[in-house]
Amino acid sequence: MNKVILIRFNEIHLKGGNKKYFIKLLYNNIKSSLKDCNCKIESIQNRFIIRDYQNDDYIINKLKCVFGIHSISKALEVNNDIKEITDYISTIKIDSTFKCDVNRADKSFPIKSNEFEADLGEIILKNNDNARVDIHNPKTIIYVDIRENGHTFIFHEIIYAYSGLPLDENRNGLLLLS
Repeated sequence: MNKVILIRFNEIHLKGGNKKYFIKLLYNNIKSSLKDCNCKIESIQNRFIIRDYQNDDYIINKLKCVFGIHSISKALEVNNDIKEITDYISTIKIDSTFKCDVNRADKSFPIKSNEFEADLGEIILKNNDNARVDIHNPKTIIYVDIRENGHTFIFHEIIYAYSGLPLDENRNGLLLLS
């Protein structure tokens, strides 16, 4: 299990053949904004991962100001192993309403998303006396993101950033007001 910061982007996918250019541009902008931080930045399957960092709040505050980043989460990285995921979920303490949200990008994972959500919810209910399931207005959402690279990210908070397209410092911009 590793603590990581998960970075998601969205509008870059709209740009067709320029996708690699925009991903590289976003990577360079992230690297530039974190130049004073001692951390590792990885790109995996339409996500960026920050590893081996010291101050997560400082890094998140820096990343929130980078155009092109849609959202950021402090996450726990585990292997795509049912036992490893359920073992961690059993340690989570919840005293209010909750729901589980599973994103199964790895279609070879043996349990379908909605079935796994129910299984994880049952584990949380068994280990937390005051927890209640509320799928419409939960106070806590436990996100489980099962990726194709053999890694699963578990988190409970999504921090939104500026989104949009990454900035290129060497290009001119145009603004159209109507």
